[in-house]
Amino acid sequence: MRSVVYVASDSELAVHTRPELKMRGMDERIDFPRVGFFKHRSGLLTAYEEYWDTAYMLRQLGIPAFPPSAVPH
Repeated sequence: MRSVVYVASDSELAVHTRPELKMRGMDERIDFPRVGFFKHRSGLLTAYEEYWDTAYMLRQLGIPAFPPSAVPH
């Protein structure tokens, strides 16, 4: 896993990671890119949000992310 840190200001940063996960009960490994956004003040974490692409993760497991009827043609 490799992490990249992006500094936005003295009190804000983002960390992008891309671990490979082994799914429990399955012999499958998936690529799981995600990004966390942090805010801090006086040495304390004041906010945290994390995002990942669920559709990308499901496609790696062969699961359609959206029902076929929801995909525009």
